[in-house]
Amino acid sequence: VTKNDAEDGPSEAVEKPAAAAPVVTPEPPAATAPATPTTPTEELMITEEIVIEIED
Repeated sequence: VTKNDAEDGPSEAVEKPAAAAPVVTPEPPAATAPATPTTPTEELMITEEIVIEIED
Protein backbone atom coordinates (compact mmCIF):
# COMPACT_ATOMS: atom_id res chain seq x y z
CA VAL A 1 0.00 0.00 0.00
CA THR A 2 2.82 2.37 0.84
CA LYS A 3 4.40 1.79 -2.57
CA ASN A 4 1.13 2.55 -4.39
CA ASP A 5 0.59 5.70 -2.31
CA ALA A 6 4.13 6.83 -3.10
CA GLU A 7 3.55 6.26 -6.81
CA ASP A 8 0.12 7.92 -6.87
CA GLY A 9 1.36 10.93 -4.87
CA PRO A 10 3.99 12.14 -7.37
CA SER A 11 1.72 11.44 -10.37
CA GLU A 12 -1.05 13.59 -8.91
CA ALA A 13 1.42 16.32 -7.99
CA VAL A 14 2.70 16.38 -11.58
CA GLU A 15 -0.78 16.28 -13.10
CA LYS A 16 -2.20 19.16 -11.05
CA PRO A 17 0.32 21.84 -12.21
CA ALA A 18 -0.12 20.64 -15.79
CA ALA A 19 -3.91 20.95 -15.44
CA ALA A 20 -3.56 24.35 -13.78
CA ALA A 21 -1.39 25.76 -16.58
CA PRO A 22 -4.15 25.68 -19.28
CA VAL A 23 -6.56 27.28 -16.82
CA VAL A 24 -4.18 30.21 -16.27
CA THR A 25 -3.83 30.84 -20.03
CA PRO A 26 -7.48 31.88 -20.66
CA GLU A 27 -7.48 34.15 -17.58
CA PRO A 28 -5.39 37.11 -18.89
CA PRO A 29 -7.67 37.78 -21.93
CA ALA A 30 -10.75 37.31 -19.76
CA ALA A 31 -9.39 39.65 -17.10
CA THR A 32 -8.31 42.21 -19.73
CA ALA A 33 -11.66 42.32 -21.51
CA PRO A 34 -13.69 43.73 -18.57
CA ALA A 35 -10.85 46.08 -17.58
CA THR A 36 -10.75 47.70 -21.02
CA PRO A 37 -14.07 49.11 -22.27
CA THR A 38 -14.34 47.47 -25.69
CA THR A 39 -17.18 47.44 -28.16
CA PRO A 40 -18.46 44.05 -29.39
CA THR A 41 -16.76 44.73 -32.72
CA GLU A 42 -13.39 45.32 -31.05
CA GLU A 43 -13.80 42.13 -29.04
CA LEU A 44 -14.56 40.19 -32.22
CA MET A 45 -11.46 41.61 -33.89
CA ILE A 46 -9.34 40.70 -30.87
CA THR A 47 -10.76 37.18 -30.93
CA GLU A 48 -10.02 36.90 -34.65
CA GLU A 49 -6.42 38.03 -34.07
CA ILE A 50 -6.00 35.36 -31.37
CA VAL A 51 -7.48 32.70 -33.66
CA ILE A 52 -5.14 33.74 -36.49
CA GLU A 53 -2.13 33.54 -34.17
CA ILE A 54 -3.16 30.05 -33.05
CA GLU A 55 -3.66 28.91 -36.66
CA ASP A 56 -0.19 30.18 -37.65
